[in-house]
Amino acid sequence: MNRSKKEKTMLNFNVYIYKVLNTLHPDLAISSDAMDMMNNILRNMMPKLAQEASKCNKIRKKNSTLVARDISNAVMELFSGRMVYRAIYFASTSIFKISNFYNFY
Repeated sequence: MNRSKKEKTMLNFNVYIYKVLNTLHPDLAISSDAMDMMNNILRNMMPKLAQEASKCNKIRKKNSTLVARDISNAVMELFSGRMVYRAIYFASTSIFKISNFYNFY
């Protein structure tokens, strides 16, 4: 293998996972194994969610920036049952708490 070629870097969400966890639950900690597991889950789900959200955006005939509605619809397509509503509820709650924490409106 030629060392001059750059190796493909894998996405790493550890910093963001830690920031969200610390913002929402400052009294909790996460082990390195749990962090790796969360990172792998996000690494696997992000492309699927982005692709499905892009499809939802095209269905609305808006070839523009993805909005929360597109992502919510993508979650509804990819997950099933009560998991969908729990995921959307907790994501909305987390975004609300973080936006209040950082005063982003």
